[in-house]
Amino acid sequence: MTTIETHAEAAQGSAVEAFVGGVTAWSVTTDHKRIGRIYLGFGLFGLLGVSVLGVLLGIERASDSQVFDAG
Repeated sequence: MTTIETHAEAAQGSAVEAFVGGVTAWSVTTDHKRIGRIYLGFGLFGLLGVSVLGVLLGIERASDSQVFDAG
């Protein structure tokens, strides 16, 4: 058994079709390795977002400037 996919139909079609097909394949997968990669990706994305927000709030607290306008 190999992990390399050698399907001929995967090489045909446009880039948009390949992207949509890839997203669909990843979103409905039951493969535990792919699910783990999805969790890891979303976790790293969340970590990046929270880190950026923390830096912005730290800059606002450290200085008298208004990074976020109260509106």
